[in-house]
Amino acid sequence: MEGPKTTSLAVPLLMERVRVGERLKDAFAAVSESTGFTVGALRSAYYSARGGEGVHHGSNILTPAEDLALVYAAQAFSHTDFPSPDSSRLLSSWICGVRR
Repeated sequence: MEGPKTTSLAVPLLMERVRVGERLKDAFAAVSESTGFTVGALRSAYYSARGGEGVHHGSNILTPAEDLALVYAAQAFSHTDFPSPDSSRLLSSWICGVRR
């Protein structure tokens, strides 16, 4: 079975079939059969790639700087960083205060 090595490389095959008028469901089935990838994997790759480069979807919503800021905030308030025996209670009260 010769074909693309990754599902993202199979997306152009799907798009070509849809562009010529084939139903999406049938295109998934045909490309799945010819490449060996599951329909679920092809569907995921197709919907992730539909907008092209620069489209934010899924876990790609944050910029790298925003993502890093969240990682640092999570590390700063990690329950393992609190030395007191009441650390879980302190963390719980902080979380409740943030949610309000």
